[in-house]
Amino acid sequence: MKNNTGMAIALTVICLILGFIISVQYHTNEASLSDLTLQSNEDLVIILGELHQQQEDLTEQEKSLTAELNILKEANLSEEEALKSLNEENQYLNAAVGREDVQGQGVILTIDNQDELIATDILLIVNELWNAGAEAISVNDMRLSNTSSFATAGTEAGIIISLNKTELSFPLTIKAIGDKISLSTALTFPGGVLENLKNEMKLDYKTEAVDNIIIPAASE
Repeated sequence: MKNNTGMAIALTVICLILGFIISVQYHTNEASLSDLTLQSNEDLVIILGELHQQQEDLTEQEKSLTAELNILKEANLSEEEALKSLNEENQYLNAAVGREDVQGQGVILTIDNQDELIATDILLIVNELWNAGAEAISVNDMRLSNTSSFATAGTEAGIIISLNKTELSFPLTIKAIGDKISLSTALTFPGGVLENLKNEMKLDYKTEAVDNIIIPAASE
């Protein structure tokens, strides 16, 4: 904030000085012309020489101040671009670690109960979505972040898949925010992860492209 204030003051001062220089040039020329009729030829030569030199000096000052003004304007623009870049990077990092809620268009994948499905299969689906440009993903409304982990365990009741040590129940719902067409295409294209899983274990699923999804921030 202090930098912006200092920049604004500097720009204002330079503009005032430029205005002063132009005013001085005008009034000096006007005053000199009004007195020319009272001067001798020799004095006129001296006066014209001095006026010419003053004109050159003021012109050089004006050029210098104009150049400084342009530099300050460019510096101010560069600062704004840098702040914009930092804000965009901060938003990306917040999304990556799941610090903030995310809302937008995307896809919803629902997988019915499947005895053969394991954590690796879900990871393949999730990675397919990341590669397609997903900005945020949740599994059963649990936000994925850079510290999320899946695990598979075999029990007497069958295979249990967990996310961050929380058991996942079926039907399994995977939500992804991003361009809904790109994400939907990534899930349904021939030879993709879902088609392979469907052929291997008769996976029963459905995908839906939607205009609005809300994925909450990751829990601490």
